[in-house]
Amino acid sequence: MLISHAGGGHPVNNITLSFDDTAASSLPNGSQMTGGTFKPTAYGGVTLPVPAPPPVYGSALTAVNGRDPNGVWSLYVFDDSTGDAGNIAGGWTLTLTTVATVNPVADLTAPTEMLQRLFAAR
Repeated sequence: MLISHAGGGHPVNNITLSFDDTAASSLPNGSQMTGGTFKPTAYGGVTLPVPAPPPVYGSALTAVNGRDPNGVWSLYVFDDSTGDAGNIAGGWTLTLTTVATVNPVADLTAPTEMLQRLFAAR
């Protein structure tokens, strides 16, 4: 779940949202959303209607770590407020940026002669 009940019901038009678990802030709860990079933000729970998958929805992008990003992705939008309308004009895009992980175990030992040469060069 990337967004739930954020933006305080204010309309949005032509914004680009990027999501990153390490972003500096979440989307606003009661004020206007603007474009930028945010943490996935869910204020309150929601159950999306079929054909969306049933809950439990992940609240962090780390939920997809280690999974193959290739394949079919779907966007599910659910307006649970009555009396208003909206649309996603012009379509939507999804761009995934992956980060190659570094081996968390590093061999920090070095032969004595290498250390002596390193310190002698200083």
